[in-house]
Amino acid sequence: MHDKLAGIERRFQAIDEELASAGLGHARVAELARERAELEPIVTTYRRWRQLQDQEQQARGMLQGDDAELAELARAEVEELGP
Repeated sequence: MHDKLAGIERRFQAIDEELASAGLGHARVAELARERAELEPIVTTYRRWRQLQDQEQQARGMLQGDDAELAELARAEVEELGP
């Protein structure tokens, strides 16, 4: 699943790059814009999911640290993120 989502994100980036290039015909721009619009909600959600995973990893790392106050903050963050 992760590989498929990463592939969708790569395609989304490739579309953005192609749209930024000069000399595209109107039909190609319209085609790319439609595809981009279909992929955008998936990519946005995937990026948010990755961001939350990174935050959880950081919080779990802080839980294992020596600083009790920092560990308490991390514990609260992990509880907020859920299981």
